[in-house]
Amino acid sequence: MRKKIIILATLILLGTRLGIAQPSPKQTVKEIKFAFTHNINLLTDDFYFKTYLSLSSYEEGFFSPSQSAKLLSDYLSTLPKFKFVISNYSAKGVLAYLSAKLVFVNQQIENQKNIFVTLKYINDRWQITQVTLN
Repeated sequence: MRKKIIILATLILLGTRLGIAQPSPKQTVKEIKFAFTHNINLLTDDFYFKTYLSLSSYEEGFFSPSQSAKLLSDYLSTLPKFKFVISNYSAKGVLAYLSAKLVFVNQQIENQKNIFVTLKYINDRWQITQVTLN
């Protein structure tokens, strides 16, 4: 019996170290979708302390959470009203990836911008480490 307990405890510890026991990032993905269509500042607490942003010929580099939210908000305010459509999502261990499209109509022509978001499980929560928009 003692041997089974030791094996079970080892498996739990190993699973935690490998990222198996991490909670799903699905709630954070829902928050990202909501924030992009309502108020990007809602994500300020979800940005990593040095998030990499690449915003199609607008801004590129590593930024603090408040800078990231401000830059994204400023960039998105230049676009007409858009829909946020998730095209792909993947999560494994402590990493998750999200690709989506911002679909909008400009001068009666449908346009889209591609967005790629990287999440990492850091300090017991999912944080946005990269946003690329082109």
